[in-house]
Amino acid sequence: MSKIIVVTGVPASGKTVFAQKVGNKFNLPLFSKDSLKELLFDYVGVENRDLSRKFGMASFELLYEITEQLMRTDVAHVIEGNFDREFASNVLNKKMEKYDCEFLQFNFYAQKNIIRERFEKRWDNRNVKNSRHKGHMDNENLEIVENTGGKNKALDIPGELIEVDTTNFDNVDYKQLNQKISEFLK
Repeated sequence: MSKIIVVTGVPASGKTVFAQKVGNKFNLPLFSKDSLKELLFDYVGVENRDLSRKFGMASFELLYEITEQLMRTDVAHVIEGNFDREFASNVLNKKMEKYDCEFLQFNFYAQKNIIRERFEKRWDNRNVKNSRHKGHMDNENLEIVENTGGKNKALDIPGELIEVDTTNFDNVDYKQLNQKISEFLK
């Protein structure tokens, strides 16, 4: 049985860093929408926001294909992205009908003003080494913050859902989250 850790939430909520730490700590393959998208940016280039969005959609499709292959072979793994509730729920539930698997879902969020500050800081730091890829065009995506209010609805998939408020990263009990993952993977 494949065990899948789903890390979702709004941009700039800390989900990518968390997913990377989970992958490393538990020696699990991690597939992130943005990592796939950045490969496309680097290989094809990105000229405008419309192309960036198309790469985002393509990256999710790649992520779902990878997930299906890992489900088929019963490999535990982590998937991360700002998943669309309706679309992603539908895709993952259909795949679950084909393969025996379990989900543990983390939904990351923070107060809207904090998400906005983090979002703006990403853009301001775009030229700093190891910063977020310029192709994301975060300066043109602030409406995401406005539309979500700092929180996306979790996916409608079976399994435990853990809501993670990252308004203040120091208040997140990562030890408890890791314990949940350890229990899930047993």
